[in-house]
Amino acid sequence: MHTPLLTPSPTPAAPPSTHPDWEGAAPSLAEYAALRRMARLHEELIPLILDEGGIAVLVDRLAAIVDNPVAVADQLFHLITSSPRGEHGDRHRREAIAHGGTPRRVLDDPDVGGHFRRVAEERRPILFPAFPHHGMDQRRLMAPILAGGEVIGYLTVLEGQPCADWLPAFLPQVTAILALELMKRRVVLETELHLMTDFLGDLLFGRSTDHETIVARAGFLGVDLFRPWLLLLVEADDIAALCRATRLANPVAALQQLFAIIRRRIRQRLPGGIVVVQSQSIVILYPAASGGESPDESARELARLLRQDVVRTLPDASVSVAVGGICSGIEAFPVRYAEARRALDVLHSLHRADQTVALADLGLYGILFRREDQEELLRFARRLIDPLLTHDARRQTDLVGTLEAYLAEQGALRRTARRLDIHLNTLRGRLARISQLCNVDLKDAATCLNLQLAIEIGRLANEVPTPRRHGRSPAAG
Repeated sequence: MHTPLLTPSPTPAAPPSTHPDWEGAAPSLAEYAALRRMARLHEELIPLILDEGGIAVLVDRLAAIVDNPVAVADQLFHLITSSPRGEHGDRHRREAIAHGGTPRRVLDDPDVGGHFRRVAEERRPILFPAFPHHGMDQRRLMAPILAGGEVIGYLTVLEGQPCADWLPAFLPQVTAILALELMKRRVVLETELHLMTDFLGDLLFGRSTDHETIVARAGFLGVDLFRPWLLLLVEADDIAALCRATRLANPVAALQQLFAIIRRRIRQRLPGGIVVVQSQSIVILYPAASGGESPDESARELARLLRQDVVRTLPDASVSVAVGGICSGIEAFPVRYAEARRALDVLHSLHRADQTVALADLGLYGILFRREDQEELLRFARRLIDPLLTHDARRQTDLVGTLEAYLAEQGALRRTARRLDIHLNTLRGRLARISQLCNVDLKDAATCLNLQLAIEIGRLANEVPTPRRHGRSPAAG
């Protein structure tokens, strides 16, 4: 039986060798045997990669060699593969496999997080003690996977039974092989993403009018345009908050982390799904299933899971998701994308966060508030309510709020006064002032409808303040 591994041990001193080319201490017989074994194992693992076996095959073999569970994760601790794949190891390992990676609460724990940081900073295998309160009932040896000085992943060996004393020296050889495979996967992925991003950009923005070329490009990328697809659009509610949550000052880098979270969920749930970044948004397309739950229900459930994943992984950040609907035919893609884009624009203008929305949910606002018509709508709104906004700003009154309450109560004076908690005569005075400033008749139904629309348009454009609590404090005006 191997002795339990405590820390990577330095090579013990041995009598000097008499060989003229050998300098320093000669290895002991046990160390020499360990070196030979590591060399044989290294030679055994390399062909697995050269034969295109992939990371999973290599990890399977490594788990058999060390006779302990092994896992590989990316730099964000998202699980790439593990072996064995059944119910093995402690509670934390089972949870990580179920959720696709190390939970955020474990990474944020000061004690456990300190060990993760040591692995990245010291660039060597580190033995983690047990942390039973996080389900880490067994010790684990973690080594960084390095490429060009950058940590691109982590290799973990769970100590189900005591690890061999030669293992810390052997893991860097394994991680070097894994680094080559991960970098190869990264190059392939980045190439695919670049091609897919360019293709979808042309498709979603309707930039290509050549039907045959679009279909040919789609076929090359494995996208069947002759079947219906569901479109979702994901966007961070607050880029600054996303940067803080990811601890990255660069918004582009922060968005890449968000992309990794979204892409991981899509790969787990929808193997045929497509995820790309367009500007500061993340576009998701996946084949619409036939039968079962309605497409809208499935899209909203997926949106809920995505928002949940983001909050769990990045607790101080949130995203909103627009359901664009079904794209049946090439011409439908730009239409559905534009609808999803408009839904998010309206949602953000209303200062709502962590929401799932479709354009149909927004009713009249979604129809009115189109990007191409914004200036015209704003001119309409400003013409009606700018006199009130100017008056409120100068005199510290709330005539806009008074008008909103009056319109909400459909012109009923007593209900409006109770709603505002003011005297009936005070209300009459404010309404007279509103009529004078705006040169309108508040008893005219068409005028009241126009005023209501003007207020809502102004609020969508952030020109009308959020309603405040009314009472006797605001001046009568």
